[in-house]
Amino acid sequence: MRTSTGRSAVNVLGTLTSGLLLGLGVVACGTDRAATEAVSDTGPTATNRSAGAPSPDAGDPGRYCALTRQLEASGRTVFADLGHDATPAEYADAERTFVRANQDRLTALVGTLPAGLRDEMEVFVTGMRQRGDLVAPGTVTPREASAAERAVLGYEREHC
Repeated sequence: MRTSTGRSAVNVLGTLTSGLLLGLGVVACGTDRAATEAVSDTGPTATNRSAGAPSPDAGDPGRYCALTRQLEASGRTVFADLGHDATPAEYADAERTFVRANQDRLTALVGTLPAGLRDEMEVFVTGMRQRGDLVAPGTVTPREASAAERAVLGYEREHC
């Protein structure tokens, strides 16, 4: 099955997950404490910024790349049995399984990107959910999903 950009869906997922998974593992292990503490209920504080904490608007490329590596490993497992002759129903089932198993990682991934790319990641992840029949069809158009994919993968190529 091919995405709107003509790439194999498994390749797209692998590319995305290679950077997404590693960052999620950091969060799951609780080692992202510094980033969490750098943001108060009302946003970053002057004290936290002066202590060298990055601006939450700048993103966290290291965490992003860690999360994508974890997601890639998960994707390889979930999609391993899908061949080129997989039916749309089989692909949707695998996508649904992947999204459900990685929901927390996918959610965390959005916050690791610079503020200007977070909306694109939301669209990209919504596209995954849509392909897995977890959100209503038409929530994201193929054109929107393709544009979001290009933006996110551009960031990933640059930073991971």
